[in-house]
Amino acid sequence: MKHKGIYIVVLLLISCFVTSAKKKVENPEIVKLKTSTEKYLKLVEQQPDWLYSRLQMYWATHATDVYVNGESFAKPGGERAAEPTVKYAGTRGTDSQYNRPRLEDIVPYDDDGQGDVTYIDKASGKMEKAHPSKTGCNIQSVNRQIMGIARDAARIYAATGDERYGQMAAKVFDVYMKGIAGRNVPIDLNHGHQQTLVGMTTFEVNT
Repeated sequence: MKHKGIYIVVLLLISCFVTSAKKKVENPEIVKLKTSTEKYLKLVEQQPDWLYSRLQMYWATHATDVYVNGESFAKPGGERAAEPTVKYAGTRGTDSQYNRPRLEDIVPYDDDGQGDVTYIDKASGKMEKAHPSKTGCNIQSVNRQIMGIARDAARIYAATGDERYGQMAAKVFDVYMKGIAGRNVPIDLNHGHQQTLVGMTTFEVNT
């Protein structure tokens, strides 16, 4: 009986230790991130390229150069990079004839020779191919969302050591960073002041 009592005490101590350890790891911020990110993790586990394939990239052309016409995207060009490159924004302003789809509805590896995207026509409500110059800031909006999901997954991995989240984040980061490394500074076809206002992925404003 004496040994049985000691055994019970030991079990209780172990139980308390495990519970305490869980509380240390699962802080409220990480729990919140897991709640918002877990659905994407499940989709990636079912289909490894689910998340990164929705990045807005020059999947077809691997374009090293992008050309702008003043404050609007004109066309991709240049040599073919070793990896798919990051798409440039549609316009400097926010006006758009198209809405971006939900992340779940975005066409994977969506690209063609002109850099077109498949978005929702505001007039018809239908998904259709659209030139980026008609889509406002939607291209960077999609990429920002996906990179945000990857950032949150990386934070979860750092806090919990769950490699599933780390691998999901690493793949998105790898595709995007290789894509931006293969790109050159955008070229303004007008050879005007806009050349001083372009960033690598969006139109910027100098100060």
